[in-house]
Amino acid sequence: MTGYQRGRDDYAAIRDEANDPATAPVEVPMELLEEMRDVVPPLYVPGGFMVGECITGDERGDVYAHFAERNGKAFARYAVRGRPETFIR
Repeated sequence: MTGYQRGRDDYAAIRDEANDPATAPVEVPMELLEEMRDVVPPLYVPGGFMVGECITGDERGDVYAHFAERNGKAFARYAVRGRPETFIR
């Protein structure tokens, strides 16, 4: 698994990663988290936010980039809206 990476377009792999709760978030620059929060209106979810535009999706759900701040560090992963087990903890 590759994990979150800006600009990825291998959508089948992204959907699989998003649906796997074991997929680890990756640390990203705080500036990226702040930029993504301001791109389009974010969807706030427990513990963070999703970029307000779906990346891809299938019958398992719509996949978004999910960002969260933990202990002063920024993290991202692909997550499925409506499936909290896929969110950054």
